[in-house]
Amino acid sequence: AFLVGKLLAQLGRHAEAMDALDWRTNPAHVAYLAGNFAAPDMSTPGTRLREACAIYVDCARTLSRMSEAVGYVAASIEITPAADPALYELLARTLGEIGEWQKAGEVLNRGLKVAPGSRPGWELMAHICTRVGRDDLADDARVEAFVDEVAHLIRSQAAGILGNLMVAGPGVLLVQLAWQAAFGAPLVGKPQSDHVLHSLTLLGPT
Repeated sequence: AFLVGKLLAQLGRHAEAMDALDWRTNPAHVAYLAGNFAAPDMSTPGTRLREACAIYVDCARTLSRMSEAVGYVAASIEITPAADPALYELLARTLGEIGEWQKAGEVLNRGLKVAPGSRPGWELMAHICTRVGRDDLADDARVEAFVDEVAHLIRSQAAGILGNLMVAGPGVLLVQLAWQAAFGAPLVGKPQSDHVLHSLTLLGPT
């Protein structure tokens, strides 16, 4: 049913796609979507359910049936064995599209409790707070989004440094030792090494 609904949506048959994707009328479809959270072949838990919800919302938007999309996404959150912050964000956006900004903020607040490090979630919260006239809270949300972005950057840089220390460094040393054992001379000699070391500078491109 999921693949049929996806194909129907691509063909522009939005009403039929919504019917096909509606797991509430098909218990087997529930097991297929929600069970995907534990599927070993999916790198991100819940990918299939998120995609089904996104397609359903897109179809509902085209048909001006956003209230139905709200019910579908809200029910989808309830069937997930593990809370999925992406679904909370989707539900908040959907509520915002029909003008229910207060409810959108409440939903997103629950999602941010599940995933407090979600930068898209905090950016959306800032937008919602602005729409409801709470600019003070919007500024706080923007700060949280900035902090999350900095934390993400630090984690990625730390991973790169650790990767160099734990993998690249020992790998280069092994290649150098293997080359010296095979040919009786180091791959990079002393003159070249001295030149490289002395050419390094904090003011240059290296």
